[in-house]
Amino acid sequence: TAGIIAEVATADDDALHFILGRIQVGSELEQHLGLTAALTSFEMLWSNYRGSRMLQELFIAGSPEMKRELIVAIHNEGPMNLSLHNHGCRVIQAALTSIDHEDLTKLLSKFHGQVLALIHNSNGNHVVQRCIEALTGELQFIIDDVIEHVRSLSVHIYGC
Repeated sequence: TAGIIAEVATADDDALHFILGRIQVGSELEQHLGLTAALTSFEMLWSNYRGSRMLQELFIAGSPEMKRELIVAIHNEGPMNLSLHNHGCRVIQAALTSIDHEDLTKLLSKFHGQVLALIHNSNGNHVVQRCIEALTGELQFIIDDVIEHVRSLSVHIYGC
């Protein structure tokens, strides 16, 4: 069942909207089926336009427990991998705006020392912007990386 849900979600826009509707207003069982599909086919979903929309909706509408399971999947795939990908970065952005503080802190720790790589990438740059919005009080790791590389950032297309 889980594999079929992921395939349907990525098939076309109408199928995706059906799946998103079931995640938004469906029963707990329907949401859990969506989560199971997401966890079973996580790499296929995050790297696909429609699949990433399904994952984003699970972060928006899912329970705290569902979000924790999705965060584990992100950690297993590598947050930097998703952040530098055009569809994966949207999943990371949805996670950054919808998870609890503890999970947010753990996720952000994966970006320490990687801020320059994120800023220099058009997708990763959006992730840094969302980090700033999500954690205005705990941004020292971004500040440290930017200060260390201020010269190269000042002339880079995404860094100025």
